[in-house]
Amino acid sequence: MTDISILLVDDHPIVRLGLAQIINREPDLVACGEACDITQAMRQMEIHRPDAVVVDRSGAAVVFVLDEGEQVEVALERHLAA
Repeated sequence: MTDISILLVDDHPIVRLGLAQIINREPDLVACGEACDITQAMRQMEIHRPDAVVVDRSGAAVVFVLDEGEQVEVALERHLAA
């Protein structure tokens, strides 16, 4: 089975680090990249093509499961810009 790749988006580096450590402890999950803002998130999505994106937005984590990258990128951009 292929690992599920997860991109972490949060403006606090310590939160991203902690989440990455927790995710990477799981045998079938891997934190494939990190971003602190929408610009970095979009760049990281192009590079890593993750299976899911975890976004912290004003203290509430939102998880996007990627079915079709382009649609999710638009949703992510709209969500982070709000």
